[in-house]
Amino acid sequence: MIYYGWEQVCGNKACIANVIRICARYGNIRLLEDAYGINMRPLSIFALDTYKEIPPNRLLPRELDYNKYSESDKIVLAKIQKAIAVIQFKIEGQMIKAHPEYEMKERLLLDKINYANGTVNIEGIEYELNDTSFPTIDKSNPYELTEKEDELIERLSESFMESPKLNEHIRFIYEKGSTYKIFNSNLLMHACIPINEDGSYTKVTLLGETLEGKAYLDHLDKVIRKAYFEKNEEAMDYMWYLWCGKDSPFFGKDKMTTFEQYFVDDKSSHKENKIPYYKYISKEEFCKKILKDFGINEEFSHIINGHVPVKMSESPVKANGKLLVIDGGFAKGYREKTRRSRFYSFVQFIWTYVKCK
Repeated sequence: MIYYGWEQVCGNKACIANVIRICARYGNIRLLEDAYGINMRPLSIFALDTYKEIPPNRLLPRELDYNKYSESDKIVLAKIQKAIAVIQFKIEGQMIKAHPEYEMKERLLLDKINYANGTVNIEGIEYELNDTSFPTIDKSNPYELTEKEDELIERLSESFMESPKLNEHIRFIYEKGSTYKIFNSNLLMHACIPINEDGSYTKVTLLGETLEGKAYLDHLDKVIRKAYFEKNEEAMDYMWYLWCGKDSPFFGKDKMTTFEQYFVDDKSSHKENKIPYYKYISKEEFCKKILKDFGINEEFSHIINGHVPVKMSESPVKANGKLLVIDGGFAKGYREKTRRSRFYSFVQFIWTYVKCK
């Protein structure tokens, strides 16, 4: 079991905003309210008062089989989504500025908006915005929360941190989880290990220590626990970095383009490039090196990898059977690319396991 998305219980406000935004995007707000007792009413009232107009077909929740909504409910969820997204981008901007070691200054986009032209400058390129209504953004200080936004995220943070059921679930994951696991001489991990273009391990500086490979993941395990049990501020901030940082072993891409996917229609700005790890996992010698570095017999062991859904044209077995990808991509949001049902994904997993025995 891998650490992933536990940041909200530690109290990281950027992660809390992110969780709420995703729930609104996929119409799962009731999960927060009914299962975890988190009161969404203050956010709903704020969103309805602040974002009175939403451009047609913008930020409407993605409907799946189980979450059908009336037109009026869709508009409410769209406003909630926009309100919490703006709060998220502001808080993330504050964190990026506070931590230059994260090397994420190119993700500071709120100060790159040209309101007169209706554009945003992203890495030197001007893109047209599909929405320029940002009533809570101060152009002279775009990353500062308004008084209402600050009060709102404080109340939401308290609700997350004090939720008995959520803490019960997260405590269980901390008791059973780890950044990686070695079982039956196999290495199980969620996404990746940070790798350079030449195939060498990326050196990552984490709370004053520069580490790579297994040593980085081992140290990271301690930092994650420090965030939850000690509420260490630096460790809590790093929990957010694990969600979207380029050297995070739980992310595996050069950037997360949430702002672009919300407010820029030009899809060329949406591109998120995978790190070199995913180029090398098809090479048997590379996988054997990782297994050896983790103290496992490289001749008889496998890397069991999740995180990246297997497209229909791809094989989940890579590197001559040394690496198995077990993310079948059966979630509705991925099926356009993967064409996998739950049953198909289960069959794929069994077939992969038998083939590599």
